[in-house]
Amino acid sequence: MWFAIAIALAAVGFTTAAQVDEERYVRNYDAVVDATTESLTLRLANGRVRMRVSTVHNGQRRTAIPKRIELLIIEHGPLINDARAVESSVAIRADARLFVRGTRNPRDVAFMNAVAVVCTYDDFKELANAQSIDGDAFGHSFVLAPEQLSELRALADRWMLPDETP
Repeated sequence: MWFAIAIALAAVGFTTAAQVDEERYVRNYDAVVDATTESLTLRLANGRVRMRVSTVHNGQRRTAIPKRIELLIIEHGPLINDARAVESSVAIRADARLFVRGTRNPRDVAFMNAVAVVCTYDDFKELANAQSIDGDAFGHSFVLAPEQLSELRALADRWMLPDETP
């Protein structure tokens, strides 16, 4: 029994930060592909919508600023079967201006609505430095709370420096 649990945990990857809450910074290293995923998930719109900000880099240490950052907007609700409707239902505003940087694409996920906004680090840094971030997703409006804005800024600052963890 314990052996099966250990195998299951190893298959998921090595987690260097425990995820106690869904709104937390998480770092996962996958030895199979020798890559590390770093992400922060924020709950929005009374918990109906989530924004996961993530990046992937080779190896266990980040040696440079991430080239691409993904903001994945997710809703676990009635599925919207039209990809165009899913994509157009998501809008992010920074300081009351539409954030149109990067590329957008709906994710084909059978159990949730999801749209990925992929941008450069510089675009993400600009978004994170906004005084306010709000938007709409899948029929819900959301506003990032001051502590969520602080978490985004801290994440952008963390990614600006090489990683010191082994």
